[in-house]
Amino acid sequence: VCDSRPYPEAVREMPCSFFHAEDMESAASEKGSSQCTVAKSVQPKVEELNPLLAGRNSIEERPIAELSDDFFTQFDAIVASRLTVEEAKRISTSLQKVDEGKLFIVTDTFGFDGCAHLDFGASHKYRRELGKDKLSDLMP
Repeated sequence: VCDSRPYPEAVREMPCSFFHAEDMESAASEKGSSQCTVAKSVQPKVEELNPLLAGRNSIEERPIAELSDDFFTQFDAIVASRLTVEEAKRISTSLQKVDEGKLFIVTDTFGFDGCAHLDFGASHKYRRELGKDKLSDLMP
C-alpha cells in the first residue's frame, strides 16, 4: 500500500471504499495518533480483507515520485489508482524491463464511470474460449 496523502484530510476529500472518514477518525483517536498517512490507516482493513497479508503487507509512505524504478520490480503485482499518466508509464516501463511475469493494473474513476488497464507482461499466455468446454491452444 503506497499512499502518502495525510490522513484523515485526504479521505474527507475523496472517500475510499474501505471506510468513511468518520471511521478513520475514530480509529486514529483510539490509537492516540492524530497525524499519519492514508497507507498506514488502511493497512488493518487491507489485512482484514486478506488475512494472508497479515505481517507481509508492505506500507510505503513516500510519494511515488521519490521511489526508485527498482522499488516497483520487487513486487509480483502492482495495482494502482489515481496515478498521473507519467507515473503509470514510469512504473510500466520499469516492470517491462525485467518482465518476469509482473502484473500491473491501473484503475481510475471519473464520477460514475471507471476504467482499468491490465498489463500482464510480454510473456503472458492465454487460451481463447471457442465454445462450451472448448479452449484454443496457448496463445502469446
